[in-house]
Amino acid sequence: IFFDKEGKIKRYTDERQLVEDFCELRLEMYHKRKASLVKALRIQAEILSEKARFIQEVIDEKLKVKNRKKDVLIEDLRKHGFRTLREITEGNDVEIPDG
Repeated sequence: IFFDKEGKIKRYTDERQLVEDFCELRLEMYHKRKASLVKALRIQAEILSEKARFIQEVIDEKLKVKNRKKDVLIEDLRKHGFRTLREITEGNDVEIPDG
């Protein structure tokens, strides 16, 4: 007698049935974890891509950042198509890579 994946007590007839139920549950958890990791990596890649594009535009002098007010700079970033962190993460909290 063990608990099944819904947390209810279940009597298993043999070990094989127990292992099969366990494997189904683990496989489901692996899929959820993989989806979560893929989403986090996608978000990190988008953030790094935006950072690289920002740096490249500053180097190419398409974007001026020195001696400008924050509001004007933010407006200019919008004109160049940069997205905010909230837009990239769709409002979710994510771990931001160092940098």
